[in-house]
Amino acid sequence: MKRWGTIGSVGVVFGLAIGACSGGPAGADSDSPAGGGMSSDSGGTGGDRATGGGTSGTDQDGGGGADPDGSGGADGAGGTDGGPGGRGSAGEGGWGGQGGDEGSGGDEGSGGDEGSGGDEGSGGDEGSGGDEGSGGDEGSGGDEGSGGGSGGGDPVSPWSVSPSLDSNTDDWPVSARFASSKGSWTYLGWDADYLYGAMFNAAVLGASSSHSLVIYTGSGSAGTTQGLQVNTQRPELPFEATNVVLWKLNGLSSTRGEWNGSGWDLESPFFGMGEAYLARDGGVVEFAIPRALLGITDEVELVMGILNEMNSSEATFEFTPAGAIVDGSYDPDYSQYWHFDLSAPDAPTSYLPSP
Repeated sequence: MKRWGTIGSVGVVFGLAIGACSGGPAGADSDSPAGGGMSSDSGGTGGDRATGGGTSGTDQDGGGGADPDGSGGADGAGGTDGGPGGRGSAGEGGWGGQGGDEGSGGDEGSGGDEGSGGDEGSGGDEGSGGDEGSGGDEGSGGDEGSGGGSGGGDPVSPWSVSPSLDSNTDDWPVSARFASSKGSWTYLGWDADYLYGAMFNAAVLGASSSHSLVIYTGSGSAGTTQGLQVNTQRPELPFEATNVVLWKLNGLSSTRGEWNGSGWDLESPFFGMGEAYLARDGGVVEFAIPRALLGITDEVELVMGILNEMNSSEATFEFTPAGAIVDGSYDPDYSQYWHFDLSAPDAPTSYLPSP
């Protein structure tokens, strides 16, 4: 649009130049417009289109009206002054003013309304899904887990068995049963008050007066590794024993020996007196000895078997642990023993012989 304004200005100037060259002095001829038109008719018409094109009122015809570009002369009113205002170039500014219409592009600026897309940003409300994240509170279930921890603090129940002394091993669990050095069954167990044992073999069934059940026990306190001499057999023990118990298989005598630091103090009879009990029927013998009497608290060390005391045929057999002796040998030293933790939940057969 500005380009057209420039061309219009040139046209007006060009017209004025031509008029100056072809016309006479201003006002010399009333038919010749000042500023020079080609003819009075054409110039008069131009005066209607560009009121600023003539002289100061003497001639109403304006110069340059024949040129269509002179339409810009419409702004040139004020030619009545007869002054230089007849240029009409100011009229071209009207064309330039149209550029303001392009300025209406500012209406497009209403695109700012689209900016309200920020309302979509309210999708952040969906972000409130974070509230679901409060499921983390459920994670506090871990506190419940701490209940398990407190369970760990509770005392563990020790393993125990309390068989009836009826010369029947049916109420003994398999977890308390061991094979002896001869291959027959022996049983060992305990509860809070008693140490229990049982045997089932041909020697018990024979009920010989020359055969004796022998039991050595230790409590973890000072004792002796020197066994009690029975006829000519006197074994070395693999632990420090504090008590020894003997019972003749014919049932006619029983003895308990307690180590006093330098020798064995013996008392007899033992079973059937006080709180130590024994029962025998056929090839089965069972016994119960108070733990307190043996000085046993939380642990016990033990070996058990049968001695043959007969002259010229002395021997040791039916021992547990089975590896403690060579079965049937004379006066062997015991090389293994049981070491049970009476406060633990472990059954007797879960232990290995010591050492």
